[in-house]
Amino acid sequence: MHERLQGVGLPERMTKRAKQIAKVAEKVAHAGDHFCTPKVVDDCLFDFFNGPVGLDPCSNSRSIIRSKKRYTAGGLHLPWERTNFENNPYSKMLRWVQKGSRELVLGGAQELVTLWPVATSTKWWKQATGCEPIDPEVEGGKEIWSPNPTLIFAKRIAFIGLSGKPEDGARHDPVFFYYGPEKRHRAFLRAFNSLINWSTRGR
Repeated sequence: MHERLQGVGLPERMTKRAKQIAKVAEKVAHAGDHFCTPKVVDDCLFDFFNGPVGLDPCSNSRSIIRSKKRYTAGGLHLPWERTNFENNPYSKMLRWVQKGSRELVLGGAQELVTLWPVATSTKWWKQATGCEPIDPEVEGGKEIWSPNPTLIFAKRIAFIGLSGKPEDGARHDPVFFYYGPEKRHRAFLRAFNSLINWSTRGR
């Protein structure tokens, strides 16, 4: 890139800026879906579940989430636990939304907290909030619908990058979804109170 820009006669200061942009773009592409959940979220989870969450189904070797069990691979195929926290790869949102819903409706999952980007016009969002059925999954001739979640539209969060340190806030607004027993929804809001901008139910 640097050589091509020099070839069209751009000033040196512009080629330096182009190199900086290229470097950032390369870093982001390399990091991909591997930004990790920060401690401020882990603390809220630990408070809410009165200890480690049962399962982190989309973990990695750098994760600091305190969980009794974690999957670093296979989370879309393996069974989940009674309590779960999901900060999945954002490039595969629909698959993870559908997996979580199936575990809640058909599997052994009783509670699920997720950390997702705000994307209200997407198909996965409509399915996650229960405004549309999970497709193409059909069980006994009945469509699967996500349970009605509580949503926390949160303050910007500095995720943990490949360096192991918090990096600049995400380019999107974060939202937490909670699926679980009705009596636990207020406890969820209390535990995550420090991160709340506003909250609502999914539908």
